Amino acid sequence: MKKLWVPVLLILLSFLSILNMSIPTLPEEELYDYPFPEAALFDTTSVLHSRQKQSFDIYFEDEGRIEVIQKITTNNFYDTIAVVLNVNMYSDIDSNNNLSRSGRIYNFSRIEVNGFPLEITSCPAVINADQKLILIESRKYFVKNYSNTVLLHYSITLPVSKENFGCSKGGNMCLLTDWYPAVINYKSVWQKDDIKISNKFYDFTAQISVPSKKILAVSGSVTDTVISDKRKIYRVQQQKSSEFIFAVYDQINIDKYVFENTPDDSIEVNIMLFDGYRKYLPRYKNIVAKSLNYLKQNIGAYPFNNLTIAQVPNNTDFRSEGYSNFITSFNDLISPEFTLNPEFNLAKNIAKQYFVKAIPVAEADRWIGESISSYLASKIMNEYYELPVNNFRLASYFPITGLNLLSYNEIPIIYTVNRTYYNSFARDLALYYRNLYRPAISRFYNDPVKTFYSEPETGIKARLAFTSLERKLSRDKLIGLFREIYKSFNQKLLNEDYLVNLLKAELDESSFFFFRQAFLESKIFDYRIRGINRLDDKSFEVIVERLGDGITGCEVALYTDNDTLLTTCDGKSRIMGIRFSTGDKVLAAEIDPSRQNLLDINFANNSYTIETQYWGSLSLAVRTLFWFQNALMIFGSIG
Repeated sequence: MKKLWVPVLLILLSFLSILNMSIPTLPEEELYDYPFPEAALFDTTSVLHSRQKQSFDIYFEDEGRIEVIQKITTNNFYDTIAVVLNVNMYSDIDSNNNLSRSGRIYNFSRIEVNGFPLEITSCPAVINADQKLILIESRKYFVKNYSNTVLLHYSITLPVSKENFGCSKGGNMCLLTDWYPAVINYKSVWQKDDIKISNKFYDFTAQISVPSKKILAVSGSVTDTVISDKRKIYRVQQQKSSEFIFAVYDQINIDKYVFENTPDDSIEVNIMLFDGYRKYLPRYKNIVAKSLNYLKQNIGAYPFNNLTIAQVPNNTDFRSEGYSNFITSFNDLISPEFTLNPEFNLAKNIAKQYFVKAIPVAEADRWIGESISSYLASKIMNEYYELPVNNFRLASYFPITGLNLLSYNEIPIIYTVNRTYYNSFARDLALYYRNLYRPAISRFYNDPVKTFYSEPETGIKARLAFTSLERKLSRDKLIGLFREIYKSFNQKLLNEDYLVNLLKAELDESSFFFFRQAFLESKIFDYRIRGINRLDDKSFEVIVERLGDGITGCEVALYTDNDTLLTTCDGKSRIMGIRFSTGDKVLAAEIDPSRQNLLDINFANNSYTIETQYWGSLSLAVRTLFWFQNALMIFGSIG
């Protein structure tokens, strides 16, 4: 009997030694004590540290409820003063219209840190009334400079979708973005910009169990699928990525193909479309291939090993958006190719894989990637597609080629039905002119009110500003700068200061001054020709006036009956006299004739004609009569 106790005792001692190895015993001063010193701050300029590991065991129920066991493992908390559990409860707050935790969609049943269970109260401690952030009180369980593990057991009851989170109204699709808790660093003074410091990349593994009739779309690569009579279990891996996204469908069509990324690497592409939208599959495949080709040739290899494009239904609050390896696509049932929808949105969200998802930035600097991606999308469209056709929508649904100039209750009254084309920036200019409120681009993307544009997510001002900068430099020079940024900061932290210093070193003084005004300041550009004075028989003076506070150098043209004379001005003074020498008859003058600065708010005052011209007024009068005739015919047919 005594001999039996010996091996048992040895086994117990071995088990205890293993426990002792997994959670080391350190001196008390090596633990995080509360309160923490003010000086210990997170260094946001440092390069990317060791990746954290996230693993999920997810059980999806038919009723739109999921049970989750989540394990977070990190190698280092960067010697910061505390850690915070960040629960992305955007939809929860929206559904309650306040910051109350009552009826919350998250329900935690267990939280462990390094094996030690933490007490869960009905209302965990929060920071500055920010209900998305749960402060973990027992910081002494987080060991400095050592691997730490957080284990979470919780359930989520999915609401009707809000901002790409939740289930569609018909229940045929549930989408989870920004859905899982994450451990983030906490400064001594909490700042809201710290909520989503995207300076961390994770290695994800997941096991997702869904009813057997459901179909899964996921941002990672499915390595194995186990199917039984009632359930399907997907095993998923996703490396060096900032977020893990998945959706569950009742019915969806999946098309898979492989895109060659490099000679030694390929991309697995999944396109998921509903039955009525299968006719758009060739267009989806076409724009995906063209976008990846353009970015591979001009920027670099695609940063991930897979890409999923998942269509979202139009019966709830879903939208087109780009996530790591995963793009949600919203598209109307009737969308002719001349509208270039969904092509442009797909091109923009694929570009975001490079400059938003592969390059980590703080939330305050998100404008960098968003602006570059929006500009690159316009270049992709210009490279591979014909000029888009002007169109308007009848009852906000049916696209019709032509211009709708006046409507009542979505019924066109004055319109022209013809097939006219416009430059890639023409529609952006129309939307840009429509709004008087023009904040700095660096502040626009962080504006929670989103009052800047009727289409705020398209980055209208950013595209116009980068196109203007391209015209001052060259396409190759600007694209080369973006290529260098991507090469240097792929999975390394980029901030505004570094970008500004990089551009300051690479751009000439005039171009950098324009960049600073367009992106970092709220400057208004507006120049006009005030008049032309004859000084003598062979000398003329063009009076240029700067009406806005934005300053940029530009060309001034003097048109004669035989020639066009060009010179430049720095644009700094409020009133400038530009002299020309010519013996020819002078007809007109114009500032910025090549339209280098697309941010000028009024091109109509950029030119000045000496002799009165009548053809423009006559043409306008004829068009007006035609429009009124159309209106009378419409009203007559109604009566």
